[in-house]
Amino acid sequence: MTVLSVAPIFGEAIWRNSTRQSIGELFPFSDDTSDLVDIDE
Repeated sequence: MTVLSVAPIFGEAIWRNSTRQSIGELFPFSDDTSDLVDIDE
């Protein structure tokens, strides 16, 4: 069994979230949601 660390992904996701960037491209199973409207705008 191989154990992989998820720390780099979580770190990147936290950084992108704090800089208001999309985290969708970090995950290969995500849908392209670039056409969604940010409700905070």
